[in-house]
Amino acid sequence: MTAARVRPRDVESYLDVAAAGNGRTGVRMTLDLLDRGSTFDDVIVNLLGAAQHEAGQRWMRSSWSVVEEHVVSGVTQKALDALSGTLDEEPTTGPVVVTCAEGDWHSLAGQMFAEQLRGRGVAVVFLGASTPARQVEEFLSRHRAEALAISCNLPLFFGGVVSLVAAAHAHGIPVLAGGRGLGAGPLRSNRLGVDAWADGIDAAIDVLNSWRRDPPALSKGGALLDPRAIELNSLAPELGERAFESLELRMPALSAYNDAQRARTLEDLVSMVRFTAAARMVDEPAVLSEFLTWLLDVLRPRGVPSHAVVAGLVALEPAVSKVDPAAGRLVLAAAHAAAQSPT
Repeated sequence: MTAARVRPRDVESYLDVAAAGNGRTGVRMTLDLLDRGSTFDDVIVNLLGAAQHEAGQRWMRSSWSVVEEHVVSGVTQKALDALSGTLDEEPTTGPVVVTCAEGDWHSLAGQMFAEQLRGRGVAVVFLGASTPARQVEEFLSRHRAEALAISCNLPLFFGGVVSLVAAAHAHGIPVLAGGRGLGAGPLRSNRLGVDAWADGIDAAIDVLNSWRRDPPALSKGGALLDPRAIELNSLAPELGERAFESLELRMPALSAYNDAQRARTLEDLVSMVRFTAAARMVDEPAVLSEFLTWLLDVLRPRGVPSHAVVAGLVALEPAVSKVDPAAGRLVLAAAHAAAQSPT
């Protein structure tokens, strides 16, 4: 008999009850899909993962507030815990330690991956969100691990990935990584010193199996990030403040902003600097351009025109260039590209 697949209407039904905070019903719907014959991976990826993605899209379109998004995440957390409770077979391999890069508080993607590993018979220790590398190293010194798996949701946490790699390598443990922040291929992971990148559970299992047969050669220490990129990241709040002052002179309309709007504008400027620094860390301009595409998609439904983002980038360029001329050129190129975006 062919296994039942999670359908788009299942996702819609789940979102209806999850957004209302009805955790009991959301969990029951999740478990019912397993009873109908859907696979463990299918339920995690195509129900819970798809629901979280759609919740984020509704926030971006301004049809949901952050409150609905957080309520859905809370129900999804309960559903994942319930799914884990359905696994009664003893693991045959592992353990694999799964964690999020320091600073990354979006732990659901990491937990989904951890549960998928458990579903494939791998013993897992899930450390949760934003675990400091020093504490991860202390844990690895006390507990045997087959591998460390890192979930990185945003490029802002590249420095945390590098620190975790060094922590694992200090104890001879290879590192597997994935997540939206690391892009659609191994380039970013490679430049951060990660031993293997995986775009899903099947690829991750293949890597872990290959490492059991032929352990990878581990580098000594961590990746060497460009010190100018590190400095740029650390100076982001200061550079954002300078750009905001310049922007006030360029855009008189800012004087009419309320405190919340001014704070959000400053936050966006600081984020532009931090994503520029992240792009420089892995020498990939797409890190910045992807963020700006996302930012424009967020701001457009809220009535903020694309030329405001362009003005922000132009205001940032002089201060960024003083720290890192290559980053300044990256910002100017991004401003030119953003100027071509629909208003």
